[in-house]
Amino acid sequence: MKILLVNNTKIPVHLYGGTERVIWWLGKSLVRMGHEVTYLVKAGSTCPLPRC
Repeated sequence: MKILLVNNTKIPVHLYGGTERVIWWLGKSLVRMGHEVTYLVKAGSTCPLPRC
């Protein structure tokens, strides 16, 4: 399944960031389950597994 996760902040967050942490772990878990995940997030974000 192809999944798009959308947020208007940078990920990953290094200090506090409740919503950002949920989006980050959700995407990583979905990739481990075999789904194709893409993040649509603020410029400057990095993500090793899903596309950003």
